[in-house]
Amino acid sequence: MDTNRQRQAVPTGKTAEEWQAIEHAAIQELQRRADEAHATVVALLDRHGGNFSARQMSQIRRRLEKR
Repeated sequence: MDTNRQRQAVPTGKTAEEWQAIEHAAIQELQRRADEAHATVVALLDRHGGNFSARQMSQIRRRLEKR
């Protein structure tokens, strides 16, 4: 692929619309990463939750619900 075309396809932040597009993309990426991390933590707790006391699991689940 032509390098110039790749550069042109990426917003440069020269206009308000480009900044909004960059901000929107960043927000979406952060949300995707947060959702992925949350799912990973829940999977780990499902797998290894037996190693915690009932009180610890209650506290962990309460904190996860605040998300």
